[in-house]
Amino acid sequence: MQSAHFSGKGAAACRERVGTGFHAWPALAKPFRFSPEELPAAKAAAQSYKGRPAPAWAQDDVRLPLPAKVRDHRHPGGKTACGRAMPDSPATLLLVVDIGNTNTVLGLYRGTELLDHFRLESRRGATSDEMAVLTEQLLRHRHFEPSDVAAAVIASVVPQLTPTFTEVCLRVVGKPPLVVGPGTRTGMPIHIDNPKEVGADRIVNAIAAYEVYRSACIVVDFGTATTFDVISGKGHYQGGVIAPGIGISADALFTRAAKLPRVEIQRPPSVVGKTTVHAIQAGLLWGYAGLVDGLIARLQAAMGEPARVCATGGLAPLIAAETTGIEAVHEFLTLDGLRLIWERNREA
Repeated sequence: MQSAHFSGKGAAACRERVGTGFHAWPALAKPFRFSPEELPAAKAAAQSYKGRPAPAWAQDDVRLPLPAKVRDHRHPGGKTACGRAMPDSPATLLLVVDIGNTNTVLGLYRGTELLDHFRLESRRGATSDEMAVLTEQLLRHRHFEPSDVAAAVIASVVPQLTPTFTEVCLRVVGKPPLVVGPGTRTGMPIHIDNPKEVGADRIVNAIAAYEVYRSACIVVDFGTATTFDVISGKGHYQGGVIAPGIGISADALFTRAAKLPRVEIQRPPSVVGKTTVHAIQAGLLWGYAGLVDGLIARLQAAMGEPARVCATGGLAPLIAAETTGIEAVHEFLTLDGLRLIWERNREA
């Protein structure tokens, strides 16, 4: 090791950021921000200190998160890599977290604008440590910083993961998130026998759909289970239907029928299948489209008033195109509903 490695702006920046001294660098779990002028000397110092392994941030092939002024320079016009406007400073962004049985979707809002979104697997055994690291990495990969986020809101149908992501939000945002549940201000009366039973995602969807239509409506959410939620013209949640999701149906067919293969859920060439795979796909897609149309017709008859029908969820575009009852697909309906709930509770 040469003392020259510790000279100049890089060494000064390192000493300022690492109060415990250079010996602690290899154990650091979080990279420090160095300016372009400081970075070469800082890396050299970390790589050469007493023969110890360099921390990840000091490796030449690792892209470090950049300060806001550098990010703005990298993306002219103040745009992110996705073409969206860079977040303002100080922290102004809202992190919304939709925890589903199969996937967890995170969204970043500035005001009413959805800047970006991320999709994670909902692993029951995931720890708050790994999810916090993953969340921060995803933010930085899209050129955001945790310090850009001012607040967070969570809706969860997986009780095991609710405390995990609550801790993630505490670490990322620095304050407890709003967790949608009994007692949360929603602005929508819930007219069912036991309001505590209804899933948070269903209420969130209902709020977002009524905000869009301001009239009676039905929301079809194609998730692990497919849910149909009914909202009256007065904006009251009336209940709905829960059916097995199309993915569950496909898995059950593969599991219980020894000679039938697992297939991708997609539109086959014809309703008359010429192969086993196409026959299964036809049954799944058009059989499920028939289920959806049949339930929509029965719900509309029971409501006694004209109702708009929209869909959301990962498979919504595929299935909605084969139905006659669904008139629109809103990909980010649940995320929009979470934003609305956060705004109503902030104003309370």
